[in-house]
Amino acid sequence: EKDASNAFLDLEISSQTERGVVVLPTAFVNTAAIRGSLSVNNVFTAICAGYSEGTTPTICAQCAMCGDPASCIASGGSCKGMPGGGSSQGVSKHTFATSMFLVIALFSGLGFWHWKRTREEMRDQVRGILAEYMPLEDQGDSGDGGMLGNPMNFAKPAGTTSLISG
Repeated sequence: EKDASNAFLDLEISSQTERGVVVLPTAFVNTAAIRGSLSVNNVFTAICAGYSEGTTPTICAQCAMCGDPASCIASGGSCKGMPGGGSSQGVSKHTFATSMFLVIALFSGLGFWHWKRTREEMRDQVRGILAEYMPLEDQGDSGDGGMLGNPMNFAKPAGTTSLISG
């Protein structure tokens, strides 16, 4: 037999060249090529992304976050291994709210403790400053009428001469 050109094979090769198929395996979803490792997750995501806004099937929303979309699709949108058969692998609202409450309570408690400690330290400092000045008032019992012991009398002369003469 003679070597003859295979028209069908030539048509497929030219079609492949026109469509840009370079890497095998390749799948097309709405004329968009998906190249490389074809997994159920990749193809499922591409198919669901191909729908226009508002026309996406509910199975896409139910199985979008599932770790095993093939079993989710086979079971009609129930993700296996999730509590209650949910389709999300996120944290539940109850757990999130409880965690946030505990974090806020912890920081509030630490803030209150810091405020009390700072207030007490401030009071101790003020008491210390006042204690340093209190002995000056007590030193005025030396018989001079308390003139030398009063810290405000340091500028007064020893005599009773008035600065304003009248």
